Amino acid sequence: MRALILLLLISACSFSAVAQEDPNCPYNANVASFDLDNGHPQLLTWGMKYPEYPITANKVLRRKMSRAMSQKFEAKYNVKLVTLEVAGIKPECIKAYNEIMFAFLDKTHGTTWRKEARPDVAFLQPRK
Repeated sequence: MRALILLLLISACSFSAVAQEDPNCPYNANVASFDLDNGHPQLLTWGMKYPEYPITANKVLRRKMSRAMSQKFEAKYNVKLVTLEVAGIKPECIKAYNEIMFAFLDKTHGTTWRKEARPDVAFLQPRK
């Protein structure tokens, strides 16, 4: 029991130290590694959370952006889509975070996940 409590305290302290490096950089490569080590992979998106498109919009895009398709993607690839709703986060931090996640998903699922990903995933370049 003591070992478990000590491990939890160490994890909390190390995460706290990583997250507090820069207030404008809550997501970075260190946080991405921490999230992967703890089994919580996430992809950061630009903030188009389940948008409502007019009927004339592209049907394929509308389908990819739907809540149901987002949930299906999350379940299939065991990754959470996180919508960035906070202004002021440095783009280079978001890119560093997502690039770690991209490499992880490429390694575990190949590159097919990229074609199924929502188009608002930050810094995602689809592979053909």
